Amino acid sequence: MLPAVCPELIAAPRVLAVGDLHIENFGTWRDHEGRLVWGINDFDEAFPLPYTQDLVRLATSAVLGISADLLRIKPKEASAAILSGYAEGIKTAGQPFVLAERHKWLAAIALARLENPARFWRKLANFPDVRGKTPAPARKALENLMPDAGLSYKTVRRVSGLGSLGRQRFAAIADWLGGKIAREADGVIYTLAGPEISIASTKAFTAQMAALFLFALYLGQVRESISKDLLAHYIRELLDLPGKVKTLLNCAAECERIAAEFHAFDDFLFLGRAIHYPIAMDGALKLKEVSYVHAEGYATGDGK
Repeated sequence: MLPAVCPELIAAPRVLAVGDLHIENFGTWRDHEGRLVWGINDFDEAFPLPYTQDLVRLATSAVLGISADLLRIKPKEASAAILSGYAEGIKTAGQPFVLAERHKWLAAIALARLENPARFWRKLANFPDVRGKTPAPARKALENLMPDAGLSYKTVRRVSGLGSLGRQRFAAIADWLGGKIAREADGVIYTLAGPEISIASTKAFTAQMAALFLFALYLGQVRESISKDLLAHYIRELLDLPGKVKTLLNCAAECERIAAEFHAFDDFLFLGRAIHYPIAMDGALKLKEVSYVHAEGYATGDGK
């Protein structure tokens, strides 16, 4: 979105950006010393990007929050505060605020929220009930998060914040050991890969690749950006995967021959293009984890 809206900013120096920074990406937690701290608490979409990405996105969310009466500050004041706070954060290497030592007003707000569980449960109970059936992936995710199997629960649809990108969110409320508990599931794709038995969990990787590939095909179908013939071709290729895996498993003798030829080497490169790039990275990971040999995965184009 940044190149389309602010093309002059994409040439800015790249940093490890938060990626989806917005005003609800800040919160409190206890550090390993038990101190209450405040800072950014969501890094699941961190990626090397122009530093301006975080600034523009945070300022945009602030303007949206102001228009929704969530913030009592003027847009220009919010933007100025973001710029000065970003500069100060660079000077302190992005350290969170230890609330017991400074920013007493912020500590008071955080503690007031933490010490008012009645308000939290009242707000959660007022969310609208889910009409009809909860999507199967969300239901399975909620049930797997419960402390006991078969625990009865009520499902509500939680109102998403500014950073949810329109995804559905479901919350399960249950009574357990004399008190209420809650679990939440965002929009999920359930891989059904089963538990990881060993470190080199190839099935988890392959299940995720297959699920994401199917999701990409679905998006292409909905947006009408993929032809019916090409869609059918990819589906057939996916259905043929078990047979192709079985064929590879019958190649033990060939694998032993290759291992005998290369076993004395100290370094290995796995190269892949497009969808084969993550496969190359996972192949390198498996060699390192199983054989303790140095290996790296790279995109084929990086070798030019």
